[in-house]
Amino acid sequence: MIHLTMEVDGHQSQRRWIGFNLSPASDPIQGWDPAITPINNSDRGIFLEIRDGNCTFDIYTGPQSGPGTIPTGTAGGSEHGARLWGLAGSNGGAPIMCYMYLPKNLSQNGFGLDDKSRYDVFLTATHAAFFQDGQLVVESDIPAGSFPWSELPLKAYFAHYLYHSDQERQDLANFEVSGQNMCYPLNSYWFNNPVTGTAAGSTVCNTVYPAGYGFQFSDERHWDNMGYEVLTGSDIPTGSFASLAALVQPPPVQTSIGNVPASPTAFRIVGLLTAFLGRFGSFAF
Repeated sequence: MIHLTMEVDGHQSQRRWIGFNLSPASDPIQGWDPAITPINNSDRGIFLEIRDGNCTFDIYTGPQSGPGTIPTGTAGGSEHGARLWGLAGSNGGAPIMCYMYLPKNLSQNGFGLDDKSRYDVFLTATHAAFFQDGQLVVESDIPAGSFPWSELPLKAYFAHYLYHSDQERQDLANFEVSGQNMCYPLNSYWFNNPVTGTAAGSTVCNTVYPAGYGFQFSDERHWDNMGYEVLTGSDIPTGSFASLAALVQPPPVQTSIGNVPASPTAFRIVGLLTAFLGRFGSFAF
């Protein structure tokens, strides 16, 4: 059983999302949009994509009809092809639904742009389970024969997507979902003009956003504790993988601290460093 894990700020728009991927180690992934292009030479790969409010899970086993065609698979049966998990009532639907709303977080879309969630995937040839912040989101059996390359050496990926950034600016400024406008302050980081700011009349929120910040045509996320491991023998549960939640709990929230440290002394801000960071963005150490 392979275990993939990452901590990342999971907030997303309709055009920015995150995911896990696997491929045979000898055939690395080269294309990241299976609906349009082959993903590698053999069209074998796994795509678990975590989107705004839902996730999709596809197991690709080969090309549709020959080299250069769309990859396909049988994990979702004759109706859904490679898609094992999906969203009800959409073109990406699947036999098993995957909804990202967590009652304990009061959110279906992560905490924020710099407030990481923990995501964990456990996968064998016959079963898969997906956790967020220590809570089981979805699990299911993998139909026999639909993951034929499971015994090969595998290559793991941690993915981040930005799709049509210019169109996203228009979407976030004018779009709404179930009465919720998308131009709220947190999303302004993705559509605000860092030079001129955003005038009230340019979005349906009628809100002024100041200059000085904004990543309109690029993106950044804050990642931590990314990795994978292979578990064997008694580590693999029989039946449901729900018991693995005990292995993936995030650290408990600390609601109080002991002695408050004293204010620092002899502290000064170096202006040159401040200017450097302001021009080139944020850095992680």
